[in-house]
Amino acid sequence: MNFFAAAVVAVLAGLLAAEPVMAAVLKVGPGEALAVPSQAARVAGDGDTVAIAPGEYYDCAVWRQDRLTIAGPDDPATPAVLTDTTCQGKAVFVVGGRGVTIRRLTFARARVPDGNGAGIRAEGADLTVADSRFVDNQSAILVADGVAGTLAIADSTFERNGAMRGESCVATLHAAAVAVLRIERSAFLATRACDVVRAAAARVEVLDSRFDDGADGASQRMLAVGGGSLLVRGSRFARGPHSAPPDIAIARRHLWGDGGALEVRDTTLANATGRPAVLVHNLAGGPVRLGGNRVGAGDVELDDSGLWLARARSLARAAVDDARALAGRAKRAVWRALPF
Repeated sequence: MNFFAAAVVAVLAGLLAAEPVMAAVLKVGPGEALAVPSQAARVAGDGDTVAIAPGEYYDCAVWRQDRLTIAGPDDPATPAVLTDTTCQGKAVFVVGGRGVTIRRLTFARARVPDGNGAGIRAEGADLTVADSRFVDNQSAILVADGVAGTLAIADSTFERNGAMRGESCVATLHAAAVAVLRIERSAFLATRACDVVRAAAARVEVLDSRFDDGADGASQRMLAVGGGSLLVRGSRFARGPHSAPPDIAIARRHLWGDGGALEVRDTTLANATGRPAVLVHNLAGGPVRLGGNRVGAGDVELDDSGLWLARARSLARAAVDDARALAGRAKRAVWRALPF
């Protein structure tokens, strides 16, 4: 065996004999070496678990590691609450790593000068949020533009989120371009303003969940989806006396091409606005399957009559924008041609 071959064999033998790197459990809380989550974020490695003790933390953190699990205490009577502090002018937690799981935490009162302060801002793919609460934030969960993968939410509660930002508004949950958005067994309560969930995803699934404005909520559309297929099953949409127009529970918009399948089953629309409301407003192509849904007297299960009008308006807006752009180019050309 020559020297090179012997060296390769030695290296391979060393790798095989090496101890596997074990994921660490980092404890955070009073009396621990890591007192607040931001300290754990600076030292954690890929695949680690961060266990946060009960308490109120005026702290925020930026998580860049992959496959992290960040978890609060098992007992919901003694929660871990992260409140009133944001990082990078964005969120309480800014999550840049891939495959991160967040469990049993409460995010409260996220505020930033831009008006879209979030409990969690997802800047990495494949985020899972479970058994968590989001209370009184400008936005509860905001997925940054260009982030793909899956956003999965289960057994979580969203209370009094949403905000106006000038003439625009900030949704409670905004997922611009994920591949899959899945919401299971979760509740969106007393939304203060704007759409509750706004998403443009290849697939959206809402299962066994509740959207309820109650006596104080003032949401607009409760589920606003643009893009691909949509499945809603076993859910309830309750419009309150202060819910704002448009009086639509589920809005789906994909004007051009096949938007994918739309299926809404065993879902209830309760309407206390005093105005007629629509369970499903569909401005998209693709097959539609409805079954077992319940709406009140005067309300509508499905309205899909406006697709062609919406397409015409879209074309008109595009023509106006093109004309303005052409006029601007012509004006600049004239000014460049003048001799002074």
